[in-house]
Amino acid sequence: MAFTNINICKSETKSIPAGGTLVGLLSHECSELFIRNIGNNPVLIFQIKSDGSGPESGTFTLNAGNEFTFRGITNGSDLSASSVGGSVITCRSQYYSFTVK
Repeated sequence: MAFTNINICKSETKSIPAGGTLVGLLSHECSELFIRNIGNNPVLIFQIKSDGSGPESGTFTLNAGNEFTFRGITNGSDLSASSVGGSVITCRSQYYSFTVK
C-alpha cells in the first residue's frame, strides 16, 4: 500500500492591529494551528462560534516571543486574534502530528 501524505500545510504572517479588532486566521482545513507571536505585545486568541456570529467567551493570551499549537480544530478560521497594542504573528496550519492513516 502506497503512503499518501494528506498533510497540506499553509503558513502566513499576520499583522494584528492595535485597538482590539479581531483578525481572522488561516482559512484552511486543518486539525491544528501553530501560532508564534513575533511582535512586541501580547495577542489574544479567540475561538469563533460554530455559527460564525462572533467569538466564544474566554481567550488565550499569547505573550510576545511565545508560541502555541491549538489542536482539535477543523479549519484555521475557527480561531481569530486581536491585540490592544498591536503585534505580528506567524501561523501554520497542519494535521495532527504523528498521525498516520
